[in-house]
Amino acid sequence: MVRAWRIAPMVAMLAACADMEKPAPISERGSGARTAVFPRAQPTRANYRVQAGDTLYSIAFARDLDYRELARLNGLEDGNLIRAGQWLALPAGAEVRTAPVAETPGTIQATPLSARVDTVQKPAPADPETDLKTWHWPAVGRVLAEFEPARGRKGMDIAGRRDSPVRAASAGKVVYAGSPLRGYGKLTIVRHGATLLTAYAHQSAQLVSEGQAVAAGQVIGAMGDSDTESVKLHFEVRDKGRPVDPRLYLPFRSEYGPG
Repeated sequence: MVRAWRIAPMVAMLAACADMEKPAPISERGSGARTAVFPRAQPTRANYRVQAGDTLYSIAFARDLDYRELARLNGLEDGNLIRAGQWLALPAGAEVRTAPVAETPGTIQATPLSARVDTVQKPAPADPETDLKTWHWPAVGRVLAEFEPARGRKGMDIAGRRDSPVRAASAGKVVYAGSPLRGYGKLTIVRHGATLLTAYAHQSAQLVSEGQAVAAGQVIGAMGDSDTESVKLHFEVRDKGRPVDPRLYLPFRSEYGPG
């Protein structure tokens, strides 16, 4: 029979080994009380190396970020000063989100704008560039796919003929015109006021350049099928970097043409 005085040292040694495997707690001192708090893993920021052709807007757009947030994070007063090879800090969890490949439904059920404002608040225009009375449809054609974030659709797809006009939905400034973003093809981004952006993807040609001011309804490109399987315009509206329903800004129209 093993005596208790022989077991006691063995139990103490096992307990000591078990404690060595646990993270050391941080002791917090209060008014006479002590609480053990184990350290938590801290989220780390990602870094991105600027590529040729990138702009602050395209980098933010690919990650659903507000370009102003990205500029503040990196201490950039002028986003035009970024250069190829430069490293930028990104918010924790920022990932590239490419445009979804939307299937073409057999039947389109167009939903009037008046039936949708119950669930989504209509934005209040802050300046002439965001005045809803000045907004136009970016193309004439059948709506292939509506804005549906639950299915990854960040905008709407509009069918059309190759090289038919793509127009600026509202007055603004071109902040990006290029094609490095996977899933968008030839993409033009126009800024309207301080927080709104519109994006025009899959063009066959781009007729404006970065820094150019454009008027509402001005032709800025041509419809095409760059980086997609059929001729169409993928159109998005972003508010503070986040995709919103384009129909909240566009005048009501039927499925096949301007209203």
